[in-house]
Amino acid sequence: MIKIRQRSILGVSLLAFTLAGCSITPEPLTTAEHEERIKEDLGNLYTDQEKISEPITMYEAMARALKYNMDNRLKIMEEALSSQQLTVAKMGLLPKLTANAGYSGRSEPDASNSENLDTGVKSSSYSYSDDKNLITADLGLSWNVLDFGLSYIRAQQVADRYMITTERRRKVVHNIVQDVRASYWRALSAQRLLDKITPLQQQITKALKSSEEISRARLRPALETLQYRRNLLEALRQLKMLGRELVSSKIELATLMNIQPGTEYTLADGSGDFSIPDVQIKLKELETIALINRPELREEAYQKRISSKDVTRAMMGLIPGLEFNYNLNYDSNSFNNASNWNSWGASISYNLLKSFTEGPAAIKQAEDQLKVVETRRLALSMAVLSQVHIAYTRYQQVKDEFITTADLHDVNTGILRETRNAAQTQRQDDLRLIEAQLNSLLAELQRDIGYAEMLNAAGRIFVSVGADPLPDTVKDYSIKTLSKALKARIEGWYAGRMSPADPSQTINTSANEVDTKPEEPLSSGSSWFSWLKS
Repeated sequence: MIKIRQRSILGVSLLAFTLAGCSITPEPLTTAEHEERIKEDLGNLYTDQEKISEPITMYEAMARALKYNMDNRLKIMEEALSSQQLTVAKMGLLPKLTANAGYSGRSEPDASNSENLDTGVKSSSYSYSDDKNLITADLGLSWNVLDFGLSYIRAQQVADRYMITTERRRKVVHNIVQDVRASYWRALSAQRLLDKITPLQQQITKALKSSEEISRARLRPALETLQYRRNLLEALRQLKMLGRELVSSKIELATLMNIQPGTEYTLADGSGDFSIPDVQIKLKELETIALINRPELREEAYQKRISSKDVTRAMMGLIPGLEFNYNLNYDSNSFNNASNWNSWGASISYNLLKSFTEGPAAIKQAEDQLKVVETRRLALSMAVLSQVHIAYTRYQQVKDEFITTADLHDVNTGILRETRNAAQTQRQDDLRLIEAQLNSLLAELQRDIGYAEMLNAAGRIFVSVGADPLPDTVKDYSIKTLSKALKARIEGWYAGRMSPADPSQTINTSANEVDTKPEEPLSSGSSWFSWLKS
C-alpha cells in the first residue's frame, strides 16, 4: 500500500512538471525594458573617447575610426573569442580525470541462497555479502590514443580558424581606412563649399524677385523673362541638390569615427594643397605583394589546411581505439577484505561496419572539399590579380582626369573674375554673374571630388594588395600616436616602402606578453582586445 502511494505521488509530480513546461507562453518586452535598453546602449556607444579639441586631419579621422568604430570593435571581440576557443581546444588534449562518489541503502539485506549445479540441491539458509548502507568512491585517469590524435587535429583546426578571424579583422581595417579616406574628402568639400552656397542662393532669390517685378511691369518680352526665370530656377535647384549631398557627407564621416550624430566638428583644411601622389611601386611587385598579403587569399590558405586535416581525421576514424585507464577505488562494505584498492587496464575497440560504410564516404567527402577549397583559392587569386591591375590602371586614368578638372576650375575662376569686373561696369546682367558664380562653384566641387577620387584610387591600389595601414607595434593607443603611425605608413607606401608581411612576426596570442614589451602589438586578437578595453 505504501509503495502504491509513493508511485502515485511520483506520477502526480511528473504530470505537474510536464504541465508547467507546456504552459510557457511568449512574453514581449515592456516599453520600460526597451527604454532601459536604449538608455544603456546610448551610454555605451560614445563612452571613453578622446574629445575633439582641434580640427580633424584625415589621419586622425582614420585613427578614430579604427579605435572607436563599432564594426571594428566587433571583429576585435570575435578575434579574442576565437583565441579563447583555441585555449579550450588545447585543454581537450589532456587525459580524462574523473571522480565519482555514491551512497546506496536498502531496508533489508541483499540476501540470497544458492543451488548446486550438479545436484540441483538448494542451500538451506540465506546469506549476504553487502552492508545495507554503502559508500563508494573512485578517482580514475583514462587516456584514449585515438581521441588524443583527433583532439590534436581539431586543436590545429581551431588554431587555423583563429588565424582566419585575424585575416577578416585585417580586411575590416582596410575597408574602414578606405571608407574614411573617401568620406573625409567629401566632408572637407562640404565644409569648403557650404558657406559659399548660401550667399549664392540668396542672390538667386533676389534676382527671381526682380524678374517678377520686370514681368509685371512688362519691361521685357514675356518669353525672354520666362527663359531668364527658368535659368535662375535651374541654378537654384542645382545648388539645393549640391547642398543636400554635401550636408550628409559630414554625418557619414562622423558615423565612421563613432561620433555622436549632431556633434559639431571641423576638418583641417589644407586649402591650395592639391599635390598629386606618386605611386612608385611597379605593377609586377604589386602583384607579388597582393598574392601574399590579401586577407582573402590568406584565409583560403588556412582553409586549405583545415580541409587537409579533415581528410586526416576521416582516415584516423578507421583506426581502432586504444584506451588506458588507472583508478583509485574505495568501498565502505565491511565484508570486503580491502576497502581501498588500485585498478588498471587497457582496452581496444573497433567499429567493423564503419570500415565499409561511413568511413570511405567521409574520406571521399573530405577530399572533395579540399579540391573545392583549392579551386576557390585559384579563382580568388585570379580575381586579386585583376583587382590590382584595375586599381593601378584606374589610378593613372583618374590622375589624368584630375589634371583636366583642375585646369577647368582655373578657367571658370578666370571667367568669374572677368564677369565680376564687367558687372561692376554694368556691362553684364545678374544672370550672367550668377551663372559664372555657379559654374565656378561647381568647378570647385568637381575639382575637390576629382582630387578625392584620385586619392581614393591611389588608396585602392594599397587595399588591393592587402597593405596594412598600421605597423605591427605602436608606443600607445592614443589618437595622436595612431595618427602619426598611419601617416608614416601611408606616406611610405607612396615612396615605395612596401614589402610582403610576415605573419609569423605579427601574431602574438599571449596577453601577458603584451604588457612586458616596450611597444604594443596591434596584430593579435588579445592585444587588439586590450586596445579596445583601453
